[in-house]
Amino acid sequence: MPAQHEANLPGGTVNPGMQDHRQLPIYRRGAEYHPGSVRACQHSTVTCRRPIRMRFALRGPGLAILALFAFAALTAPVLADDQQEKEYASDMNAYFKLSDTSRLMLAVGVTKRQPDDLTRTVIGGYLDITINPILRRYLREADWERGRYFWIRVGGGLLGNYRVPFNEQRIVVEATARGQLPLDFWLVNRVHVDFRDVDGAYSRLYRERPRLERAFSIGGVPLLPYVQAEATYDTRYEAWTRRLYQTGVEIGLSDHWRIEPYVARQSDEVSATGNLDRIGLTIKGYW
Repeated sequence: MPAQHEANLPGGTVNPGMQDHRQLPIYRRGAEYHPGSVRACQHSTVTCRRPIRMRFALRGPGLAILALFAFAALTAPVLADDQQEKEYASDMNAYFKLSDTSRLMLAVGVTKRQPDDLTRTVIGGYLDITINPILRRYLREADWERGRYFWIRVGGGLLGNYRVPFNEQRIVVEATARGQLPLDFWLVNRVHVDFRDVDGAYSRLYRERPRLERAFSIGGVPLLPYVQAEATYDTRYEAWTRRLYQTGVEIGLSDHWRIEPYVARQSDEVSATGNLDRIGLTIKGYW
């Protein structure tokens, strides 16, 4: 829940003997009171030197719907560009806790590209490994993406489409580190390596992805908006061939479920299509 702020009253107390005070009614429905900011009397009035600021909260599913509408407004310019090639992505990630320092991630995703109507599928399994915090022991029970400062991921996946089913195999190794910035922002940096085998041709992809995020909640609903940029080095061309810029928001629905709508712009130096706009939704489950 958002932190409640103390009212800025001179001296920190209310003096009922002051003649210039105003009598303001208390409205209980839909309002949240700020502790220490008002004093009530028997007639449901308050005495203060400044008007009371009443804070209204949007709660539960209503906030998730509002966030989705805001996201729809953000994606409208992308959808309106008929000349730009587009890709629609849907992903499902399931996380299973194995111990205090490890968890299993299973992922499946489908992307559909227009106007060529090319559909691509990816499935994968990964092991996340972290270390128990020594100084901050309370972080041992924290969410990996929120409270841990470093973890690594190893695993593999299969990629393909309806024309050539799973013609690409990948082994994945990545490391993620987090650092806190002023104003409760966090900088998250991920280094990722793909060892690829595409129809017998071996290559590697090196990815560097810095990300800026800030977690907060409104009406009890946790939100995590973020912006990130990723650069990819392809050993087939011995050059940085791709840049991906993405923004989105992760919305907590319950202790076990989250959704993450996002939009992205991909710039590819070697692809015939060049730029690509992506609109996606990721569903995450935690057990």
